[in-house]
Amino acid sequence: ILAIHPNAFGFEEHLYFKLPVIALVVITILNDGCIISIAYDHVKPSHTPEKWHFTEIFVVAVVLGGVAVVSSLLLLYWGLNTNEPTSILKKFGMSELEYAQVCTMIYLKVSLSDFLTVFAARTTGPFFSRLPSYHLGIAALVAMGASTGLSHYWDDILDLPEMKSLTWKWIGFVWAYCLVWFFLQDIIKALTYWALYKMNIGSEAHHQGLMQKKDKVVAKRDNRRALTHESVMKGESLAKASVRMTGKSTALQLDQDASAKYKSMSSSEVMSELSNLEAKVRALKDALK
Repeated sequence: ILAIHPNAFGFEEHLYFKLPVIALVVITILNDGCIISIAYDHVKPSHTPEKWHFTEIFVVAVVLGGVAVVSSLLLLYWGLNTNEPTSILKKFGMSELEYAQVCTMIYLKVSLSDFLTVFAARTTGPFFSRLPSYHLGIAALVAMGASTGLSHYWDDILDLPEMKSLTWKWIGFVWAYCLVWFFLQDIIKALTYWALYKMNIGSEAHHQGLMQKKDKVVAKRDNRRALTHESVMKGESLAKASVRMTGKSTALQLDQDASAKYKSMSSSEVMSELSNLEAKVRALKDALK
């Protein structure tokens, strides 16, 4: 706004462009009040624990806000330039605007863009990938409908000299302009999320990583269950089944040296060894009492 001076376009009394305070108040009451309804919006719960992703939030916010700012500055330039013979808008049959009407046009544009940005920001994919709740839909109709009506009946309702009413043709143009930029904004937002995901940044990359870990754990568990079932059906011992499933020896298996030792013992020696083991077991049981 500081780079665009109305006096350079023939509006000598205005060095810098600024919206009247009443316009900002109306935007605050209508838009910000209705945007609270997003608390009742439809939300798709995540399958994995949520995590704060400041980088993603900051980048997406800058992108969404940057697109809105660029579109507002471009429309302001076109609006101030309508008194020039080379005006782009005059080529489309639009009439010349007074400075007060330019203020009303920017008010309408900001009001519409504010709510349209909400619809772009609420999803990581295309804006139509998740339908809004009826609370948010009704709030959008109320806010944007009221802003549209005020832009046309400003002189009749408020009658303040800082702003003047727009014709329906100009209002239709602002609506079309905002919708075109909204679609562009949504495309840029989706590409931003895609780029962040490719760089392994943000919530989507976090969720995908957790889901991959979960899939590995589930696959490993299912494989163990299948091998256990197969071992049971074959009648294998627990020790043998464990070795086949894990590839590792267990405490249930006797090492080869111990096995050879017991096989070489006589019957009396085996019975003596068993008696010693029974005595140790009884001693352990007594210790636990």
